Amino acid sequence: MRGFTLMEILVALTITTIAVLLTQPVIATGTLNLQRSTTINGLIRSLHFARRSAAERGRSTVVCASSDGQRCSGSEHWSSGWIVHDNFLQAAPYAPPSGSILYRSRGGTGLAISANRTQFVFRPFRGRSTNGTLIVCDRRGGTEARAVIVSNIGRPRLARTSSSGTPLECSSG
Repeated sequence: MRGFTLMEILVALTITTIAVLLTQPVIATGTLNLQRSTTINGLIRSLHFARRSAAERGRSTVVCASSDGQRCSGSEHWSSGWIVHDNFLQAAPYAPPSGSILYRSRGGTGLAISANRTQFVFRPFRGRSTNGTLIVCDRRGGTEARAVIVSNIGRPRLARTSSSGTPLECSSG
């Protein structure tokens, strides 16, 4: 029975190594895109949920940055997560009353999420809400950043530029 020669094994290992090295950037980019998309989808779901909840319950619903899942942090940095709660409007930081938290999220690992608001308030009547922008960045910087722009009637949309059309900037904080 004939086996493989040392030369055949070395050629096979070389080809395998080259293939792995060539696919590594593609896999890394795919992983970053997946993390970014998952986080953005979570943000948009939370905003839609808060808007719908305000209309159904007849009470204001708030989405705010939260580092512990219990309190609104009062920060414009949302990387650690956010909470959705109802019927409690106060200047952040604050802890919503017991039982009012409707949803918690931990944020995206390795992502920086910044906003021009500390919280978004969705009101039940006349479709009014807090408008603003959340920017989701990864290590690739502003060229691959995405913005979730919330209109004054509470509709979120995804964009590659700011609401004014300028390129997105990633903050370091």
